[in-house]
Amino acid sequence: MYRGYVMIMKKINRALFMNILLAILCLAFICMNGCEFTIKDGKNNTELQSAGDSEDNDLGGVESEVQDGNSVTITFVGDITMHKRQIEKYYTGDGSFDISKGLEYVSSYLEDSDYTVGNLETTFAGPGNGPHMDAMGYSGFPNFNSPDDLAYTLKDAGFDMLQTANNHCMDTGLSGLMRTIDILDDAGLKHVGTSRDQNECDSRCIVDIGGIKFGFVAYTSEINSNSYVEGKPYLFNSLHSYDEIYVSELYDRIEQFRSDGVDIVISLMHWGNEYEEIPDDKQRSLAKGLFEHGVDVIVGGHPHEVQPVECQVVGNGQGQERKCYVFYSLGDFLSDAVYDDDGVNKDIGLIAKVTFARRESTDGKSCEVTDVSLIPTHIYENENTVGVVAVPDALEKRESGDNTYDFLSDKDWERIEYAQKNINLEIQ
Repeated sequence: MYRGYVMIMKKINRALFMNILLAILCLAFICMNGCEFTIKDGKNNTELQSAGDSEDNDLGGVESEVQDGNSVTITFVGDITMHKRQIEKYYTGDGSFDISKGLEYVSSYLEDSDYTVGNLETTFAGPGNGPHMDAMGYSGFPNFNSPDDLAYTLKDAGFDMLQTANNHCMDTGLSGLMRTIDILDDAGLKHVGTSRDQNECDSRCIVDIGGIKFGFVAYTSEINSNSYVEGKPYLFNSLHSYDEIYVSELYDRIEQFRSDGVDIVISLMHWGNEYEEIPDDKQRSLAKGLFEHGVDVIVGGHPHEVQPVECQVVGNGQGQERKCYVFYSLGDFLSDAVYDDDGVNKDIGLIAKVTFARRESTDGKSCEVTDVSLIPTHIYENENTVGVVAVPDALEKRESGDNTYDFLSDKDWERIEYAQKNINLEIQ
C-alpha cells in the first residue's frame, strides 16, 4: 500500500460503517414494501439490488455502473499539474501534502455528475526519484514528479478517470510511468493513455455509466525529447507529431469500439500549440478524421489556454447524421499558471459538463449529446495555497454579499471579471 496505515484504517472503518448502515436501511425498505429496487450510491454509481432480483447484469467483463436512468452527465476538466510553488504550499510539515484546499471551491462541480475526467500532466515516481528535486524530493517543470497525495485527493474530490497520455508522461522515465499507473490503480482511478505492458495497451477502455457504454481513447501528439524506450512501444499512445501510421492506428482503435457495442466514443487528445487561443490546422484536420471514424466527443488539452468548442454534423453515407462535439482545449484546471500580464490567459480554464441520453430511432436505440454546459474557472495563488474557483459562483456570491471569496485579491477579481466577459461559452 502506498498510504499510511492509519489513514487506510480510517477509510476502511468509515466505509464499513456506511455499508452496514446502508444494508440496514435496505432491509427495512424491503420489509416495508416487499419489492425489488435499485439504489444509486451517489457519485460512485454502484448498484445494489434485492436478493430476489433476477435481472441479468452481465456486461461481458465491461466495468458496470448504475443503470437506472435515461441520461448520463460526464464532467471534463483540463490539465492538472503541480509546480514547485504548489508542492511547497500544499506541504503540511509532517511529510504529507494537503492538496484538497486547492480544490475546495470547485468540489461541488466535480461531484454533481455521473463521471468526472481530467488530464493528469505529471507523474508519481516517488520522492527522490525524478531527474531533479525542487521541493521535498519532488519536482515541478520541466520534469513533473508530484506527491502521491495528489492521486488520492483527486479521487476524494470526485474524479473517476485520468488521461495519462501527454508530453510529460515520461518525465521521470520508465519507472516513473509504471509507478504512476500503480498509484492510480491504488487510488481507484481509471486511467487511459499509458500502459505497463502490451496486453494493457491493447485492452480497450470501456465504461458502462447509467446503462450507456462509453469507449475512451487517449493520445498525445508528441512526447518530450529522449522519452522513447526501445522495444516498449506500448508505454504511451503517441501520434509522433501526427505521423500517418500512428493516426491510422488511432482510427483503427476507434472503429474497434463499435464491435464492442459501445454507444459513445470519447477521444481525449493532448495536442495543439502551447499558449494559443485558436486551434491549428492539424487539430482541425484530426478532429474531422476522428469524427468520420466514429468519435462522438473530443476533449483536448496542452495549449494551457481555452480554445473554442465546436459542434459538427457528420453523416454516415447512408442518409443518417449525428452531432459531434470538439472541445479543442479546456485550458489548465489546477496548476500555478497565474496571470502575469503577458497576455496569456493561462489562469483561466473550463469545466465542461456533457449530458448524453438514449433516444428511439428508426434503426433502433441510439445515444447522443443532449446538453453541454461550460463553466469558466480561475486559478488563484496566495501565501497559503494555489487553488481554483468557479467564475460564476465567485461573482454570484460577491454580488449577494456572501464573503466566501473575500480572500481573493483585486487582481484575482480582475481576472474573474475578464473571464466572465471574454471567454466564449458559445458552441460554434
